[in-house]
Amino acid sequence: MKKLIYLIIALTLSCSLYSQTFTDYLTSTNYINTGFEKFKLSDYSGAIADYTKAIEIDPSNAEAYNYRGYAKFKRSDYSGAIADYTKAIELDHKHAKAYNNRGYAKEKLSDYSGAIADYTKAIEFDPNYAKAYNNRGLAKIQLGQKENGCLDLSKAKELGFEKANEMIKKYCQ
Repeated sequence: MKKLIYLIIALTLSCSLYSQTFTDYLTSTNYINTGFEKFKLSDYSGAIADYTKAIEIDPSNAEAYNYRGYAKFKRSDYSGAIADYTKAIELDHKHAKAYNNRGYAKEKLSDYSGAIADYTKAIEFDPNYAKAYNNRGLAKIQLGQKENGCLDLSKAKELGFEKANEMIKKYCQ
C-alpha cells in the first residue's frame, strides 16, 4: 500500500511538472508568434520585447534567440544580433540559419573572415542552403577571393537562389 501511495505521488508530481513545462512552451510560442507579427509590421522594438519574454519563459529556445537577433539586426544592432545568434548556436549547434544570420551581421561589421567561417558552418549543416552560398561568395569577393567567390555564387544559382545571377553578372563576368 505504501508503494502505491508513493507511485501515485510520483505520477502526480510528474504530471504537474509536465503540465507546467507544456504551459511554458505554449506561452513562449505565443510570444514568438506575436513577436513575428510585430516584426512583419517593422515594429522591431516590440518584436524584441516579445522575443525577450519568450526567452524569459523558455531560456532554452534557440528560435527565440535567432528571431530576436534578426530584429536587432534590422535595428542595426549588429553586436547585439551576433550575441543572440551565438546563443542560438550554443543551444542548437546545428542551427544553419543562426550561423548564416551571424555571418551576415559579422559582414556588416566588416569581419569578412568571421562571416565566411559562419557561412561555411551553415553550409556544413545544410548543404543546400543557397543563400549561405551566395553570402559566402560575396564575402569572399570582398576579401579579394574572386574566383572562389564566383564559384559560391554559381552554386547558389544552381540551388535556385535567383539573386545570385545578379551578383554573378556584377562581380564575375
